[in-house]
Amino acid sequence: MESEKLLYTNCWEDADILLEALNPGKNDRILSIGSAGDNSFSLLSKSPEVVIVYDVWKPQLHLIELKKAAILALEHEGFLTFLGFRESGQRLAVYNEKIRPLLPVEASIYWDKYKYLLEKGVIHCGKLEHYFSLFRRFVLPVIASKKDVEHFFAGPKQAADFDDYRRRLANPFFHVLLKLFLSEPVLKATGRQPAFFKEVKLSLSKYLFDKLSAFILNPNSHQNHYMYYAANGQFGNGLPHYARKENFHAIKSNLDRLELRYGRLEAGIVAEPGTTLINASDIFEYMTSREFLLFGEMLLSPHLKLRRIAYWNFVVDRVFSQAYQNYIHLETDLSNALATQDKVYFYKRFVVETKIGN
Repeated sequence: MESEKLLYTNCWEDADILLEALNPGKNDRILSIGSAGDNSFSLLSKSPEVVIVYDVWKPQLHLIELKKAAILALEHEGFLTFLGFRESGQRLAVYNEKIRPLLPVEASIYWDKYKYLLEKGVIHCGKLEHYFSLFRRFVLPVIASKKDVEHFFAGPKQAADFDDYRRRLANPFFHVLLKLFLSEPVLKATGRQPAFFKEVKLSLSKYLFDKLSAFILNPNSHQNHYMYYAANGQFGNGLPHYARKENFHAIKSNLDRLELRYGRLEAGIVAEPGTTLINASDIFEYMTSREFLLFGEMLLSPHLKLRRIAYWNFVVDRVFSQAYQNYIHLETDLSNALATQDKVYFYKRFVVETKIGN
């Protein structure tokens, strides 16, 4: 993969449960993983003192700068249209007239080079989003018609619907096709960076097939806007938290509290001892056990004012409180309760931990 390409253009971690987990207030200083920026913008909606964003992949920071400029320059409907939530043929004109003048030089150079991504609607142009487009093009039509998909997301299911889904999931052809598409080699080639799988010790295709099956058989699955996107290529009316109208103006008014940094989250812990909250996304998934423990040791620093950290486990178990039980406390009930509400079906665990003594 070219070093200039985007890994994700949407955050695939549920901001609604992240906000409930961290419960940010006006005195909080938050460290947050960049990714596509969505969840960092959502944290701004709670008017913290500052949200400091770190990412080691520069194109992701350029994407966040683009979204920030779009929030600043446009009203809500124009923002949705420019990013790709709504159809438009005027994105380049909007970029040239309203967005580009607000971008830092490095970000403007990047987006001038990749204007064709802006024309498509940038939220559809990440590597993971491309993976979902392949699913819609080559897999979904084999297992479900457009009418089937529309019916699935139309509303609450009847008993006959669940009987039909169970039959389809048990079909050997369906089973093999879906497991192939969810396999580690296909994900490496088309969906995620190969390095992200170096700590995986289980059958990824079986794990994801089981997770997807549970999602399909969930009575509330029709309300899931993340999976609506995977199946339809648009979010429809179920927008991510940062893109909802009721949150837009709070985010816009707090954009001066957003700071972007190029580097690892560990650098932020050293540079920002006043940090009270951390959104770590699923970065510990990719670390070796030793790297994870070294990160944990940094959290134990008496100079760090950390109150709470939240993060996801995809398929690799990483929990600080298991190694540092005298210093870090797992909020078991809260973690489990929020995990049941998580709209991104494929995560194994959502972890909320507090630092003992802070």
